[in-house]
Amino acid sequence: GEAGALNAVGWYHAQLGDYQKGLGYCEQALALFRELGNPPGESATLDSLGYAHTQLSQHIDAIGCFQRALDLLGRGERTYQHACVLTDLATSYQAAGNNVAATDTSLEALSILQALRHPDADGTRARLSDAGISIPADPAGMPMPHRQDPAQVPDGPQPHPPAATA
Repeated sequence: GEAGALNAVGWYHAQLGDYQKGLGYCEQALALFRELGNPPGESATLDSLGYAHTQLSQHIDAIGCFQRALDLLGRGERTYQHACVLTDLATSYQAAGNNVAATDTSLEALSILQALRHPDADGTRARLSDAGISIPADPAGMPMPHRQDPAQVPDGPQPHPPAATA
């Protein structure tokens, strides 16, 4: 319960714009979830950390957090939680200037959302359309894009030291 509460407090600090304080609480939560051996809690906390890093323009750290969150969730799974993390990852890729990875990741999230018949698919589809990306009519036939190494972000920011718990 304490780890979940710390993650929640960190998330809400980040939502209120106090990203540094949010990072501190989420890093505490992550340490506790790791100590407890709780991969779903770690994944949720890494998503929170990724959000705060994105807002601080620390895109390499954000991408790393989202990638680790997906690893903990299981790359082959296709749940709403996966789609949410993929959407967050796509946002970080785009902010870092890696439009190819952002598009691939958004298409993967869209594929999951469409398969789940989730209403969030409409927003993802619209963002891709606005970016000039054509969407295949049959989401089941969409190929799963490959992931790029976050260190290979073209024209993106220079890497900076990773977060203490990253």
